[in-house]
Amino acid sequence: MRRHSLLALTLTPLAGVNALLAQDAFTLKQVTPSVYLAIANPSGWGANSNAAVVILDDGVLVVDSHSRPSTARALVKQIRRITDKPVRYVVDSHFHYDHAQGNQAYAGVWPAGAEIISSEATRFNLEHIGVARMQWDLAVLPDSIVIWRGQRDAASDSAARAGLTRKIDDATRYVAELKAMELTLPTLTFERGVTLRRGAQTVHVLYLGRGHTDGDVVVYLPRERVVATGDLLHAYAPFMWDSYPYDWIKTLGELEKLDFDYILPGHGGVLSGKDQIRLWREYLGDLMREVEVQVGKGHSRSETVAALMPVLRERFASRFPVGSLEEYLASDIEKAWNVVGLGAR
Repeated sequence: MRRHSLLALTLTPLAGVNALLAQDAFTLKQVTPSVYLAIANPSGWGANSNAAVVILDDGVLVVDSHSRPSTARALVKQIRRITDKPVRYVVDSHFHYDHAQGNQAYAGVWPAGAEIISSEATRFNLEHIGVARMQWDLAVLPDSIVIWRGQRDAASDSAARAGLTRKIDDATRYVAELKAMELTLPTLTFERGVTLRRGAQTVHVLYLGRGHTDGDVVVYLPRERVVATGDLLHAYAPFMWDSYPYDWIKTLGELEKLDFDYILPGHGGVLSGKDQIRLWREYLGDLMREVEVQVGKGHSRSETVAALMPVLRERFASRFPVGSLEEYLASDIEKAWNVVGLGAR
């Protein structure tokens, strides 16, 4: 484990799980007396991922900081409604923009700031990939906004126009904020894990292996029997763009070994038990096996996608939330083909 100086780069029973504590950027669901899941609400705040909120003896720990500092600040306002303790720790579950670009907000909210914790791989990826993706967004989004405006103006359906207007407004605000954003890197990193002990509370931040990215971590609270998983596991279908599919299956097996009752995912609502882990392992396993067969027959990437879309849709579509699998299925198959066909493991 290495400690770093701050580097900023400019460019139930769940007795309270149904308690709606706020109507802003997030819906705070109480999972245990000291643990909440901040579920992103569809709104103009740009809240596109969840956060886990853990109230400790000496402060608050937050898992994931969202795509922009303004969204993180919106969550801080809601946290202040349930506790006056400062946010002392922020964990980046992985490097994707919707989980770590808001780090900047926590560095200066309280006088002492917050320790930002991640795996060593996540810090590296933020610095070397995250910055490039921010620059890409700044380069391409303005042109995309122009295209969307044209589509809105040409649309005859009022619902389509309204949807495009919301998309344009949100993207415009995001670009404006991105221009002034500081990508604040983790200040405390590790290879395998780090444990925080605060009175009777123990927080394990664990790297279980490669999965959704090569640096995913989970936050495990053994006393509360809760685990926060980021995008290593969530309520929808997997997104595999930066993933390591064969390792992911094994890593989910390691996650399943932990003793917990509730999962706080990076997207979607609170999950109970371990059924979602088993579903994802089954889906990833079937996907990789089916792609191996196609590659063995000499089929191209596009041929493999065409052959497996109906097979996997029939097998899994009804087991994920409506539309969830369809959104990622083609890209998941393409990723699996790249791994198998190109040997990119």
